[in-house]
Amino acid sequence: MVKVADNTPPEQVMAEIDALFENGPQRVQATTEREFQRSFIAMLGNVPALLTMIGGAVLFAIFFAVLNTMLMAARERVRSTGIMKALGFSNGTILGSMVLEGVLLCGVGGLAAVALAYGSQETFARMMVLAGITGYEIDNAVAGLGLALALGLGLVAGLIPGIEASRLTPVRALRMEA
Repeated sequence: MVKVADNTPPEQVMAEIDALFENGPQRVQATTEREFQRSFIAMLGNVPALLTMIGGAVLFAIFFAVLNTMLMAARERVRSTGIMKALGFSNGTILGSMVLEGVLLCGVGGLAAVALAYGSQETFARMMVLAGITGYEIDNAVAGLGLALALGLGLVAGLIPGIEASRLTPVRALRMEA
């Protein structure tokens, strides 16, 4: 490993190292540390695809957990929904309250996850260095995408029971058992 001086172009140093060992028993090809790490991870297989599949499966499981939570909340509030509708609350208000609850539920969870990720960044960076992988950091765009996914999940998970609750008639809602 060679540390290049601040004003020296790394390409020039890499070319000089390659020329120095050109006729030796082992040919050398100098690369940047970033390129070396990329090729090392590529040797492990298609890691990004594996991580994407795992992330998708986790997102799928979280969606159904949140959806189940929202459906149970709507089911437990059937009588309250009937009373609200009898008092004159519109279908949009009922739907909006369920969507807001879902977005808040997932938004708080997403914010907690982003805070935990940023809070543990230094610890994970040190652990990765011990494993020989440098440059671990939480990208702001990735954190934003995670938060946006959480909010989108809450929106969809709140829409489904919200639509069901908004379609109830006051009489039917008041007759149902919780």
